[in-house]
Amino acid sequence: MSGTGGMSGMGKTGTQSGAAPAGKVATAGFPTGGPGIFTDRCAPTKTAADDPIMMPGMSGMSMQHDFFGNRAITASSTAAS
Repeated sequence: MSGTGGMSGMGKTGTQSGAAPAGKVATAGFPTGGPGIFTDRCAPTKTAADDPIMMPGMSGMSMQHDFFGNRAITASSTAAS
């Protein structure tokens, strides 16, 4: 963060300039190997206005979330599901 109260490198949408295209993960500046370092690239599997932790069972009532991994997640999902 810069000393002027703004976020360095952030555009109007809150994303970093030069962000990766949809479905791609930007890895510039991240370590890519060496002892004790690994990089895992994950793409979002679902975007929905559901939050099973803060608003369980209230489908579509949350802000938009990006989910990774579980393609079947819903507002009623549990840790077991």
